Amino acid sequence: EYIEDAISLSENNLTIGPDGGTLEVTVTSSKGWSSTASNSWCKISSTKGQNGDKVTFTVDPSYSSIDRSIVFTFTRGYASEKLTIKQTKRESTPNDIVLSMETANIGEEGGTITLAVESALYDWTMQVGTGVWCRVDNAHGGSKDDKNIQFVYTIDPNTTASARTHTTTFRAGPTTKTFKITQKACPKSPDDVVLSGETFDMPAEGGTVQVILKSVKYDWSLTTYPPSGWTLDNTIRKGSKDDKDIVFNYTAPINTANNAKTCNMSFTAGPTTKTVKIVQQPASTK
Repeated sequence: EYIEDAISLSENNLTIGPDGGTLEVTVTSSKGWSSTASNSWCKISSTKGQNGDKVTFTVDPSYSSIDRSIVFTFTRGYASEKLTIKQTKRESTPNDIVLSMETANIGEEGGTITLAVESALYDWTMQVGTGVWCRVDNAHGGSKDDKNIQFVYTIDPNTTASARTHTTTFRAGPTTKTFKITQKACPKSPDDVVLSGETFDMPAEGGTVQVILKSVKYDWSLTTYPPSGWTLDNTIRKGSKDDKDIVFNYTAPINTANNAKTCNMSFTAGPTTKTVKIVQQPASTK
């Protein structure tokens, strides 16, 4: 006798909370049936059976901040039926991970900051942001049993004109918290870069202009783009804060053009850039 393929489930949609547990459906089928397999967090008690069998699903706890779901397909010959199991997200709470602070400010001189993971309700991870100016020794995650785990951050002096930030991300169960360090910008000072002068005139007949880098408070660098034919006798383009009286001689040939020629020398030390301007007069129109 021909029996048409048929299959149905006592439930087609099941929902379970973040703590997990077990769920059950009854399979009604014209003959034996089969099902798709388990996944990593939801296990099926059997992937084949007979009419009237009860099938149990074991769902692991979820520590995620988003819902998750899986679809099982039950098949009898040409007939099939789907079961969707949804597990709801775990709600975040302030105690999932407790930091001793979530923000810290430090001056341009740098120093150290100590942060503590005071407690956590779940195993936790730590992801340190990029930036060689801020370092933490022995960065690591931990377990829910940890108490008062301390991390020492070492912050280099900030010699730039901009404030900067460094962020560490902690994750525990459904919760993400960040620890943000903000370092002040370095204030500018007239003695960051001290030069023998900042404007110089060069006659149209050419000649040599001497510029002296008298002193700096920070490591320094020089950029310069001379007009064609100009030469600079000194190849030094950067140095240290201990440098004093570094001499640069710019030599220019005769200017035969009817317009002035300009050469700029930009010295940068810490937050300060000073520009030396050398202007060569145009050729005489008389």
